[in-house]
Amino acid sequence: MTIGPRLVRLSAIRHHLLCRKTITSDSGWRTDHITPRHGPFTETRPCPSGWQWRCLQLSTETSRRYRVLFEVDANRGKWKAVLVGIPDTGPPTALIRVEDQPGNRGGGLHVHANCDRNGDLTGAESIDMAYTLPEHGMRRRRRTGWTRARFCHVAGRLFRIEGLPLQEELDL
Repeated sequence: MTIGPRLVRLSAIRHHLLCRKTITSDSGWRTDHITPRHGPFTETRPCPSGWQWRCLQLSTETSRRYRVLFEVDANRGKWKAVLVGIPDTGPPTALIRVEDQPGNRGGGLHVHANCDRNGDLTGAESIDMAYTLPEHGMRRRRRTGWTRARFCHVAGRLFRIEGLPLQEELDL
């Protein structure tokens, strides 16, 4: 049995996925601009109309730090969650992104991964992840019935985040 090149590259970020993470802070759902402390960006990024975002700051038993940025436009059926690694020095790096979006090309539930072994994709550049599973052109199923809480819970399980509540939050 041979291992495909994409699975070998995915093993470069496997240790980030396998470690259990606990939530140290939660921004709650917001619609204002996304600041650098909430994503892999070096500058503040505007939140488009109709979108909401939420950031969880995470830590591990070995003192590694991560954050997860959830971006949701429920009316258009677009759901994103990106796991960001926070190094002791240097800019943060987007490691893996889960998306579910409409469209015949590139739509459906899929994962983008930053499997670059050299680590030269950091900061805002790291959001351009070259590896997609399943690959473009493959059939991907859409998940219907997402809610913000359900999407966070599913992405949180993939990223091994402990303590994510499953109940839906109410907008007051």
